[in-house]
Amino acid sequence: MPTITVSQEVYDRLAARAAANGVTVEDEVAGETTPRPTSNELNAHERAAILARLHAHSQSRAHLFPPGFVLDDSRETIYEGCGE
Repeated sequence: MPTITVSQEVYDRLAARAAANGVTVEDEVAGETTPRPTSNELNAHERAAILARLHAHSQSRAHLFPPGFVLDDSRETIYEGCGE
């Protein structure tokens, strides 16, 4: 199988994304992921683990936003201009 060389920074980002998706780095790069169960099929511990991975993934992307960035996801902002 062919291999490629990537910088440590790129590998670290891939590893974080793979961990958030619960797969290996190789599977993440190849796009070989298994279907995830629905929330109805998970117990509280499994849901908490998924949320922790999602949080870690979002924190790993914090460097992509300017310092002090705060997302305004309020209902008012989301629907601003709708129905007018």
